[in-house]
Amino acid sequence: MVASPRPVRRVAILHNGDKYGGMEKYTLLLARYLDPNRYRVHVIIPGYFYQLASTERFRSEVQALGIPLHQTPEHLGRNLLQYAQDCWKVAEMLHNLQINIVHIQTSEAFSGRLVTLGATIAGVPVLRSEHIPPSAYASPGDWRRAWPLDRLTRGILVDSAANMQDQIDTLRRSQKKLHWLHTGIDFTHLDLSYDKARAKALLGLDVDRPVIGTVGRLEEQKGQRYLVQAARQVLDVCPEAQFVIVGDGPLREELQEMARALGITDQIHFAGFL
Repeated sequence: MVASPRPVRRVAILHNGDKYGGMEKYTLLLARYLDPNRYRVHVIIPGYFYQLASTERFRSEVQALGIPLHQTPEHLGRNLLQYAQDCWKVAEMLHNLQINIVHIQTSEAFSGRLVTLGATIAGVPVLRSEHIPPSAYASPGDWRRAWPLDRLTRGILVDSAANMQDQIDTLRRSQKKLHWLHTGIDFTHLDLSYDKARAKALLGLDVDRPVIGTVGRLEEQKGQRYLVQAARQVLDVCPEAQFVIVGDGPLREELQEMARALGITDQIHFAGFL
């Protein structure tokens, strides 16, 4: 007896961000590599027309993958009636697209309210991936803001055990609703046969010394300041170590000044974006 094929499920991924970084790369990887025999992917972005909108780069890369891109309705400065109308419009959109599950990609516990409410009205389960530990932005008592959305959410995905514990400690979230899932990195476009010595030389590094590095936007949420602080301690016990910080952003000058104050300017190389 031949087993009947699994039904194809339609997944709507909400991108709730205004930058292009790790969350955006992860969202694109998820949209690209979900099994097409089991899933049909749609991407939804908030219909903002100001600084909180998804970046043009992200939108164009979604479209380049041939994935349908949708925008939610938004009223700037809307009143309660307009907000309720927008919720119903989101519910109608999800119904018309025959969406089976909504997956929200976001940095904070308080975002994605409109789509969460719309999905609840439409009877569509909601998952959230939260990419930043709440202690980086939440204040004592903010668990009250997160609680209503949590009640309407099937599960919350985090990328580390530390993030999971932070969710419990800061927002009083139930461990039963939290799931630890590593974010993926696509190595298919990388040349894994590269010459390490040549790579070090291109960055102006000593080819015979070990390298410790990090890649990311130079912003507070990325935590490069902790690497700079740790570098001083590492160099005290391993003076041959050298450090590379790849990326750029508003904290570059502050991080460079921190390195100068610690007396390790010659051991830390700020490479910018490569």
